[in-house]
Amino acid sequence: MSEATAFEQFGSDFLRIIFHRRRIADSVARVLGPGFELGPIGAGPTRRLAKVTARGTYRTPYADNLPGELPAFRVTLPVDVDFTVGVAGSSMTFHADVIVPLLIRFRLEHPLVLHWDVTPPGQDDILLKLDPETRRSAALQRFSTLEADLRGFLIRFVDRELHKEHVQRATRIDLEQVIDGSWEALAAQFLPPWEPTVDSLEGAVS
Repeated sequence: MSEATAFEQFGSDFLRIIFHRRRIADSVARVLGPGFELGPIGAGPTRRLAKVTARGTYRTPYADNLPGELPAFRVTLPVDVDFTVGVAGSSMTFHADVIVPLLIRFRLEHPLVLHWDVTPPGQDDILLKLDPETRRSAALQRFSTLEADLRGFLIRFVDRELHKEHVQRATRIDLEQVIDGSWEALAAQFLPPWEPTVDSLEGAVS
């Protein structure tokens, strides 16, 4: 193995060990927080028939490795969502079990910056299982475009969240800054504690 190949392999191994799937899933959970509230937003054929609000609680996400030269992951984000649909002065409530998939791929930027590229799901990628809490809710679900509206509702929310400033900051990791900030803790693991020598004391006195 040539020296160049050895360094390339070292870099690849370093990234895969540091950014493994458990840490990626934990990072997604920390960035998103415990949950969200949305709406009201128009729904129905003309976007005027109904108004939808939603309250969601994130469950623990998990990540699967994807093949490639750099680390890449498919993150599965389970969400409990309560939708309230207001129609003609009355409201109906739905509970939904939602699965939101995210694709995360790393790319390198000069000189030592790692960037996460997060690909949001398409409408057909979101798994949504509605559990109507009333018979009237069930009828509305059966005879309307509600489910498609709710999927679109979630797509817009995910896209908006990914463009928030704190999320954008979290997707860019400057390794030089990380090492500078943690160097004392790292050095303590393999360097002896610093003690003043006779030479250093004499230099301080003079």
